[in-house]
This record gives sequence, C-alpha cells and structure tokens, in this order.
Amino acid sequence: MKYFLTLLFLFLSNTGYTNQCIVGDCENGYGTYEFSKGDAKGDKYTGENKNNESHGLGTYYFADEDKYVGEFKNNLRNGLGTYYFNDGSVYKGEYRNNKKHGIGNWKFSNGNTYVGDFVNGSFEGYGIYIFNNGSRYLGEFKDNQFNGEGIFIRSDNSVLRGLWKDDKLIEEK
Repeated sequence: MKYFLTLLFLFLSNTGYTNQCIVGDCENGYGTYEFSKGDAKGDKYTGENKNNESHGLGTYYFADEDKYVGEFKNNLRNGLGTYYFNDGSVYKGEYRNNKKHGIGNWKFSNGNTYVGDFVNGSFEGYGIYIFNNGSRYLGEFKDNQFNGEGIFIRSDNSVLRGLWKDDKLIEEK
C-alpha cells in the first residue's frame, strides 16, 4: 500500500496538480509561479519574491483574465498598483492588504470614474465621482455612497449643494 501511495503522489505531482515555480527564483529572487490548485487555480504570478512569497514588484494574472501590476508584500497587494478588470475597468492607486486603500482612480467599463479616498476597498472620505453623462459629484463618501457635504453638478450644469445621506440630498444649502 505504501508503494502505491508513493507512486500516486509522484504521478499527481508531475501532472499539474501542484503549485509550482516554473521559471527563475521563486524563493528569494525573480520568478514565475503557476497555481494549479486551491482558490488560485489557473492564476500566475511573475515578479520579485522573498521567503517564497510575492514580495516587491510583480504582475499577478488571474484565471478570470483580471490582472494586477504593482507592489506586493507577503503575498498581498500592498503599495501602488494597477488592477485591470476583465470587463475593461481599471483601478490605479494604493493598496493595503489586498484592498484598495488610500488614494485611487477607478475608471469603470460603463464610462463612470471615481477619483478619491478608499478605505478597505470602499469609497470613503473625499472624492469626485464623474458619470458618463457628464454629471459629477464632489464631496464626502461613505460605504461607496454620497454621505456628508457635497456638490452634485448635473450635465446641464444645474447644481445641488448640501448634506447627503446614502446618495440622497437630505439638506440643501
């Protein structure tokens, strides 16, 4: 039985069922790592590595055709980077622990754009949201919505100014 299990292990490890370094130094250098199991199955990372983790500058290719180019620390997106979504959307900005965090610019595939503060992946703080029809909101955000002081300028240049809550003007000024 032990002989059979050893043969089975050797067979599986040589048929793409393991994650592996395919080029370079994936432990402490520059290399390409291919993922063939787990949540990352089909993904690929090319870049700098430290202690067998993506660490430094690199490119991560997702199986769903998303792509991230930027800084990594301990296998997580940390620092500046650009994320290309398979629907055509692009985020350029800061990351912390794999989440958009800091200042960023997100251009959506529908033509809308958000430029401003992100906290743990959400629009949070001050920003500008520009709609594809030319309307725009400048002000405070919380949980991806207009929340706080802000100005909404319609595409016809009429203006709504005041206090916003959950994308609705609750007190005009």
